[in-house]
Amino acid sequence: MGTYRLLLVVACLLPAQLLYPAQPSAGDPPAEAERLLRGGQIDEANRAITQLLDRHPYDARILYLAGLAAYSSGDATKAEPYLAKAAVLSPETFRIRFLLAAILLVPNQQHRALPALEAANRIDTAHPDAAKLLAIEY
Repeated sequence: MGTYRLLLVVACLLPAQLLYPAQPSAGDPPAEAERLLRGGQIDEANRAITQLLDRHPYDARILYLAGLAAYSSGDATKAEPYLAKAAVLSPETFRIRFLLAAILLVPNQQHRALPALEAANRIDTAHPDAAKLLAIEY
């Protein structure tokens, strides 16, 4: 069941619209980091995100990108605090809640994942992946 859940989580996170809902614009400070993440240049994105976090430690979008970059590097443990902080700062942002829930499901921390997954489902009840994961966990 654990392998199935991991594959389901990864499959749910593949749509680019979920992770990167809009094309970054050149005048947007995290735009370069988003572009690097989209291109799979994780190390370069991490450097850009670190600089952004130094200047904007309470920006939910930058914290989300830091979590996404850590998760993309295979480090869910490092991603979690960034995403948890982003969820506090922007509690109604689906992609933050959904990615937080997904990374908590992978190491079998359902008791911590369910509140984030429920919040993501509440924010966007029509999103099929959030509903599927929630149904599997219940």
